[in-house]
Order: sequence, then C-alpha cells, then structure tokens
Amino acid sequence: MLEELHNGHLGIVKTKGIARGKMWWPGIDSAIERLVSSCSACSAVRPEPPRAPPAPWPCAAAAWERVHIDYMQLGHRTYLVVVDSYSKWLECLHMSSTMSTKMLIQKLKYLFCTFGLPKLLVSDNDPKICNAEFRFFCKVNGIKYMTSPIYHPCSNGQAENSVRTCKKMLKCILSNNLNVSNERMNELLLRCLFEYRSSIHSSTGETPSKLMFGREPRTRLDLILPPTNTDMQTSCDSSVRRFNIGEKVWARCYTSRKPFWSQATIVSREGNRMYTVSVAGQGVCKRHIDQLLRYTERYKTPETANDVCCASTFQPQYPTAISPAPPPVGMPGSINNAPLVNTASMNTHSNAETSPQEGSEPTLMLDEDRGEAVVADRQSVSVEGIVDRQNGGEQSESASVAPKPGPSAPQRYRTKHPSLPL
Repeated sequence: MLEELHNGHLGIVKTKGIARGKMWWPGIDSAIERLVSSCSACSAVRPEPPRAPPAPWPCAAAAWERVHIDYMQLGHRTYLVVVDSYSKWLECLHMSSTMSTKMLIQKLKYLFCTFGLPKLLVSDNDPKICNAEFRFFCKVNGIKYMTSPIYHPCSNGQAENSVRTCKKMLKCILSNNLNVSNERMNELLLRCLFEYRSSIHSSTGETPSKLMFGREPRTRLDLILPPTNTDMQTSCDSSVRRFNIGEKVWARCYTSRKPFWSQATIVSREGNRMYTVSVAGQGVCKRHIDQLLRYTERYKTPETANDVCCASTFQPQYPTAISPAPPPVGMPGSINNAPLVNTASMNTHSNAETSPQEGSEPTLMLDEDRGEAVVADRQSVSVEGIVDRQNGGEQSESASVAPKPGPSAPQRYRTKHPSLPL
C-alpha cells in the first residue's frame, strides 16, 4: 500500500493527503515519512538546501596582513587581482597567455618586495594556483596558504568583489568595446586603479591609500584647493646660509688633483642651494652652497710712520672728576628742633654785603616748594623769618634782609638727608 501511495514520487505532504481519504492504521504518518525520505529517486533530484548566512572573515589587525587573490578574465586577456583585506588596496596585474605557476610567483614577488610578506594568503581551488610549487613558495616565505571550497566563490568573496569592481569600471570606460590594444588597456587599468584607491570605501569609511600609507593621495582635484601652510619650509630655509649677488666668497675648485679654495664672486642664485660664481682665473661655474665659504676682509694695521704719528697724536677725552659732597655733621631728632641757620655767623646788614671769606660756613634757606633746606650764596636771612615761613606765618619785615643784588642767581645745593649741618 505504501508503494502504491508513493507511485507518483510525490512529497510527504501530498502522499499523506492521498492516504487520509482511502486508508488508515496506527503509525501511518511515520511510515509515509520514512518511505518518502528513503526514496532514492526523490533524493537524486532533490533541490539544494537554503543558503546559510555568510560567515565573515576575522578583521585584519594591520595592512597587508591577509591578502586575497583571484584571476579575472576580460575579453581574451587575463589579470591577477590582489586585494588587501584591511585597507581594501587593489592590485591588478596583466598575465601572459601561459598563466603558469612560475609567472604567478613572479608577479607576487613584485608585490611582496613593495608591501612586504603577508601572514595569510587566500585563493580558490584553481589548479594553476593550488599546486605543490606554489605551496612550497608560501612555506619558504612564512606565508600561511588557505583555499576556499570548490565552486563556492562566496568563501573568497573579497577577491570576487574586487574582480567585479574592476570589470565594471573597465567596461564603463571602454563602453563594452574590449577590442583595444594592450597599451591602451593597461593605461585605462591604471586610471581605474588610481580612482579606486583615492575614493572612500563604503566598508571602512577611508580611502585605501589612507589606510595603506597613512595619507591621502594627491589628485587633480587638489589643484583647486588653496596652498597649504609653509611655516615649516620657511623655518627650514631661514637656517640655510645665503649669499648676495656681488658678494666675495671662497669657492671650491677641482681643476687639480687635490681640491682647493679660490676667491670668487657671486653672479646669480640658482634655486635654494645653487649659486653661479665667477672664479678668479677659471671663469663662471655653478657651485652648491656646501662648496662655498664666506669671504672675510683682512684687518689692515698702520704700517707707515705717518700713520703711527697720527695715531700717537690722538688724545682721548676723559670726563672731569667731581669731588664728593661732605658727609652730614649731626643727626638731630626733628627738623623743627634743629637750628636752620648758624646764628653765630650772621652779621649785620653791612657785614652781609661784604664778600664771604674763605672757609666761612654757608647760609641755609627753607624752600617750601621743594620741602628742602638749600644753601644761598651772597644772601643772609634771619632765624625768625625762616621759622615763620615754615609754620605758615608771614616773615617779619624787620627781621628780613634783602639779598645783595648781583648779576648771577644764587647757587643752591640740595641735601637729601633730613638733618641740617650746624
């Protein structure tokens, strides 16, 4: 009965539907499931199971740590595509028609001498790659070699995506016209690679050049940007020796077997380090700044008797010495208690008009504007007048004595000490 139910090789659900309207016994559902699952004819044409979600590769820690390679067919040409998993840096190298393992190793050596040896190299199961010679090459250079499953390109998806990107860019530029020369194709390929490396990748958010070399590449679009800061260049140029046009220098000459220094003159400047000089007896030549020395004029000493005589008649002018002021005699406690004038030296009006004798003590006056006691020549005052002026009163007319008229003004000498000499 089970074989009759499964005579049309229907599935489990439809076979159960037929049995429910015709027959029943205990365990009929389990029996139908075992029959259909074990049918060899149904298993031979069974469809593929649903695809599992892609398992991502572990993220690389540095540039050129894990590299994926694959071949790309474009018309009748074959290219080797190499992509870095960390920076997404893309390389596309034209292969010869032979596509031998020796040619593959030669192309990889060219890349390894530029970027270094990777830690892991991933490829598909192409027999031109996955062979004993290539495995030995990876083992000698300390590279771990890994292959993806056969006919499962998703396992090497990094290289497959790079192949698809290269094909799309080249076909768009050529407008699907692949019948061009190899030189033209290589030129367009370099153009595509340059544009790809200088554009931001969607998965990293940076350009492949930035992640690979740590800087952005300079493109033609950078010509519209303003110039960058040149403070570093200015600071560097300021420390370089410079010579002026017409300046005398010592130039290095190489006309003899042993180089020597010869006197020369700066004619012009060629760049930041080169100068055109005129060497005495040898003509005009170019010299680097390292081959030039500054010329110093020789010091000229007096050699003739006339120069020596003229030099001996010169008399230097020295400043006139000033005699120091005499030190103060006493230190009274208060300027109000100390006598302002020497009353013993005061005479009558007639005696004051006479010229003072040599060795006589000077007469002191109180200057209200300056607040200092000053010495007056050819002038005598009374003690009461000075005291009254100091206390804010008016000077007594009977005590004041008119100064002796004279052509010259009285000479005053200030004293910084609060005390007054007796």
